[in-house]
Amino acid sequence: MSNLLLILIFVVFIIAVIMIVLYFVTLIGYDNVIHFKWEFSKESTDWGYFGSYFASITGLLAFAGVLYTIKISNENNRASEERGTFFKMLELYQKQFDAVTCNGKKSIEAFELYGKKANDDLILYVTLNRLKKIENNEFQVETNESEAINGFKNTLINSNVDISVRKLEQDINGGTFDEYMGCLNDAKEYFDSLTGNMKDEERSQAMGYVGNLIHKENGHFLGQYCRTINNLLQLISNFKESKTYYEIFKDQLSRYELLILLYSALSKQSKLTDVILLKNNYIFENLPIEDIIFIYPKVKDKWDIIHKMTINGILKSKIKYLTNEENIKSKANSYIDEVWAAIK
Repeated sequence: MSNLLLILIFVVFIIAVIMIVLYFVTLIGYDNVIHFKWEFSKESTDWGYFGSYFASITGLLAFAGVLYTIKISNENNRASEERGTFFKMLELYQKQFDAVTCNGKKSIEAFELYGKKANDDLILYVTLNRLKKIENNEFQVETNESEAINGFKNTLINSNVDISVRKLEQDINGGTFDEYMGCLNDAKEYFDSLTGNMKDEERSQAMGYVGNLIHKENGHFLGQYCRTINNLLQLISNFKESKTYYEIFKDQLSRYELLILLYSALSKQSKLTDVILLKNNYIFENLPIEDIIFIYPKVKDKWDIIHKMTINGILKSKIKYLTNEENIKSKANSYIDEVWAAIK
């Protein structure tokens, strides 16, 4: 609409210029050729006619000016509406943020506790899942992890923890890790030996598992908080100055919120459009590197590069998974439509 209006104004202006120029041009024909000759009249009546003629031209120009004023006014109104809508949504986000509680703590302190628990659950999920596969003889223990896995196993056995395959599978599926918290330090050491060789798909799946636990246990308010964030990002994507508003919003998010949002984005609660918006607008660029426990500790001198690669890789894996899932659903729906059409 804006481009059409500018084109219309330009066309009106060109027509007006052409009409003024043609008024002073006399066409003279000789030698079978038409020549243009500039000639100003010396008759006062001609200039009177020109005055009337010029008035019509200025009318066209005035019309173009009105169109341009309407365009500017519409842009200003849109900018004002977007600004008002954004700050109203920001107020809603702040209310959701303040409503989050955990063990008597509120807002940012609550998010800090949730982030710590999520990282602890991730460590235990990855290590117990690997231990279950080893105990089930699904693959051989690699050299670089043999010492760490033995230390972890011995700590569990000395703590009288049942590490049978059946019990491990039951706890992993149920997300019940309280029994293993006393062995967390040994699990962390083992976890560090594993993460360097994990693929992005494995990281994404593991964090998605923990994201599912977060929504399962605290979905009544964290779920609502995450949906508010996703709706706000979707709203900003339709703004003319979307980049500016994304930057303003990113500055509102604490490190602990970003960590929970990352887990949530990888959970089964997320949608393809939500994950794409989070990735393409670099929402996680302010997430401190030390909060992302999947970053391999032996490459600290390259943490900035690894930080971007890790987050982008994990999000790309989730986007790929959701895209494939949507394609499967689309094909299934098409097949159902074809069957119904054949029945009818």
